[in-house]
Amino acid sequence: CGSVGYEDMGLFIDWCSLFQEPRDTPAMLSAFKGSLAHINIWYASALTTVYFVTDEPAGLVPYHSRGWTTFEYLITWLLQWGNLKPWDTVVFASGEPREKNVANIWEPPSPSDVDSFLEGGEHADKTFTNGADRPLVARKFREATEDIFGSVDALSFPFAGWGPRDGERFAKVLRHCTKVKKIVLTGNKDLGDAGVS
Repeated sequence: CGSVGYEDMGLFIDWCSLFQEPRDTPAMLSAFKGSLAHINIWYASALTTVYFVTDEPAGLVPYHSRGWTTFEYLITWLLQWGNLKPWDTVVFASGEPREKNVANIWEPPSPSDVDSFLEGGEHADKTFTNGADRPLVARKFREATEDIFGSVDALSFPFAGWGPRDGERFAKVLRHCTKVKKIVLTGNKDLGDAGVS
């Protein structure tokens, strides 16, 4: 960070940086709730680099089957497209076989519908250790996606490797993109090789 002009930085290690049970004091509980209220910022900010550790040790629910990790994974990508910074914004520290595409960026997953964590949604089957977390994650995911898609004026997913299913998912979020003037989907040959303005 110092090499590009930033004097300091923050580090957030999700489970470790939050007070977990037992939260023995009111201050611990207050800090935990306050952190959850702003959890989106750590993942969905354009100024954040996210390191993914997606290994699946024996006995644990797989990374992409868990609710919280799926939430974190999906909102991380919401502001990565078209985001030119002098450092990597997504780093797979372990476990993920993805490679960078021809434009030298990670291929982002297509955005999910804002209600995809609700019953009947695409991610409604994800596993939560604490069942009470499911409605919280559903609400936070909706908030993050609505805030981001409602504020951007351009959407750029070039060479993302998308197919027809990704196009369907993308179409569902477009209704929330009230300020978008330009959409670029160049290089997604299964969608048609075109930039759309």
